[in-house]
Amino acid sequence: MNEDYFLYIQSLDQYTQQSGLFTEPVSVFSNIEGGLGICAGASVLKDTIR
Repeated sequence: MNEDYFLYIQSLDQYTQQSGLFTEPVSVFSNIEGGLGICAGASVLKDTIR
């Protein structure tokens, strides 16, 4: 997981937990200049030990 993906997931979690009528707005992280969202990648490798 790279830093951009981590910051996006972290800010999205803050947004979903703190969203409400009387709360401070939370900015969701974006690394797209002039846009919304992120450009990131992730890979999961699973192995079984016998």
